[in-house]
Amino acid sequence: MGVVAPNGIGIDNFWDSLVHGRSGVRKITHFDASSYPSQIAAEVPDFNPTDYMDPKTAKRLGRFAHFALAAAQMAVEDSGINFNREDPYRVGVYIGTAMGGEDVNEIQHTIFLEKGLKRINPFTVVSCSTHSASAIISCWFGLKGTNTTIASGCNSGLDVTFLAFNAIRLGDADVMVCGAGEAPITPYIYGAFCATGFHSRHKDPQKAVKPYDLNADGMVLGEGGGVLIL
Repeated sequence: MGVVAPNGIGIDNFWDSLVHGRSGVRKITHFDASSYPSQIAAEVPDFNPTDYMDPKTAKRLGRFAHFALAAAQMAVEDSGINFNREDPYRVGVYIGTAMGGEDVNEIQHTIFLEKGLKRINPFTVVSCSTHSASAIISCWFGLKGTNTTIASGCNSGLDVTFLAFNAIRLGDADVMVCGAGEAPITPYIYGAFCATGFHSRHKDPQKAVKPYDLNADGMVLGEGGGVLIL
């Protein structure tokens, strides 16, 4: 297993936060949210993508793919698997994401409006693609088996885990790398969610997430990634 979560990077840190009830919900720091009706989210603090990949690769990926690749590296290390001993055509990668690299789209669209067509980053199409996470994981480990991306909303990660299980069960793969990555906390995407009225407006971030409470007032947007080796 590998995880990059708002309340812990790595399975040990994440599990420790879970058993001690440490929430990852805080005031938004990714951008100035002072004018927004809701100003809280579950951001991943202290995450540096270059701790897990070279700067060139990091620059060409969206934040959701950073999370997914980092979690995949942790999961591979945790599993002890040696892909050099596996048939690369029998190892697949399924990754889920609802939004993909919308952070890249948002940044590049602003550049386009302010500076024109010629200033758009030529890697934008690759970076914003929902498939970039499963692609970079396959490339990183040299895996050539079944590969796909599922974008089915909040349950995308659960869906790919089921499909990865079936890939093994049906004989399409011997090993599957599966999981999800998400990074929707940007000015526009967060604003779009605010427009739905779904966001909690609780003043205390630590008490905002309470879906089964009679006084629950909405959801909290979060980011992160998690990967399993099946």
